[in-house]
Amino acid sequence: MAKKPVTINGRKFDAVGEANDFFKHMRTSMHADKTIAFSGPIFETLDWVYREYCRVTEYPMAGEPVAYLVKNVTASGNGSSYGTTAAFHARFSDGNEEDFSILKAVRHIADHQKTGAVYPSVRAAADDLSV
Repeated sequence: MAKKPVTINGRKFDAVGEANDFFKHMRTSMHADKTIAFSGPIFETLDWVYREYCRVTEYPMAGEPVAYLVKNVTASGNGSSYGTTAAFHARFSDGNEEDFSILKAVRHIADHQKTGAVYPSVRAAADDLSV
């Protein structure tokens, strides 16, 4: 399978997998430290990804993002098995939060950068953005 490069907020990755590894480390660190990014490089990077994902998928943002954090979300499997996974969340100016899948976001951003394609209603169709 050919590598698909992606540029995230000016940072170039040779492949989507490299970008995913970068965000996996960020997510793990933020979760362990209970980091809430209100400003700075982490905020700027996650804000760029979230906004760009919303743009290329035509997903309407729930509000103005003011912070990014990592929290556990419940993930269901086959049948009745459930578990939790750590996922990025955007916190909006009204205090509400929404989780989003960094893996899906990076993949759709890379596809858009390669082809210019816009993916309308991706979230509505998938309705599962937990990491």
